[in-house]
Amino acid sequence: MNKTAYIETYFRIESGYDCGYMSEEKVDRFFEEVRHLFAEKGFLVKEGKYKDDCPEVHLGKTCLYCHPQSLSGPVLKEHIELVEKILTQGTTFQYLRTDMYDEVFDLTEEEELAYYHEMHDMTIEGIFRESFQTKRSNLYKSREQVLETIAGKLRIRTFREKCFLANAGPVGRYIREIYEKMVATGELVEGYKHTDSGKLPICRTATAKELKRINII
Repeated sequence: MNKTAYIETYFRIESGYDCGYMSEEKVDRFFEEVRHLFAEKGFLVKEGKYKDDCPEVHLGKTCLYCHPQSLSGPVLKEHIELVEKILTQGTTFQYLRTDMYDEVFDLTEEEELAYYHEMHDMTIEGIFRESFQTKRSNLYKSREQVLETIAGKLRIRTFREKCFLANAGPVGRYIREIYEKMVATGELVEGYKHTDSGKLPICRTATAKELKRINII
């Protein structure tokens, strides 16, 4: 899937912000200059909801939260050099460095689901078998804990996300789809553990003997 990826980026700066404190005069001059520098290069400046909120600057879906310690947010790769050049022109602050972290994708829910299929369908069942593997057939693992761990490893960041639960959204749909398929074929064996709060769903990978019995191997 050829989809544009943005990069979660922090442009580190030095503005005199010290342990959460900066004089009101310095703050005003800093924000005034940041607004001017970015507006001059075609960025849209958006003010915060409240008086003391930091402004944001936008260019398409590139979005930077302008704090006196760093300007941060998802940035189109082609915009990184532009932002760096803008920051080198600052007089109320000094540009220090650029730190880049996770990719952020501009995908719909269905496109995100398709991404997981495209990237992981060839290997995902092996991941499930390894994740639910136990030493003996009478030992099981917590189903939800294992599924959450798998989902957390696969999950990508998108502009749409509102919930940061690892197994929510399209990645949760994908994980459940594979899980249910493997339970249906007998490759995973379900069970329940009785606890004070009710029945805890548990699961394990089928043994070689069990798989042979259902003609999987």
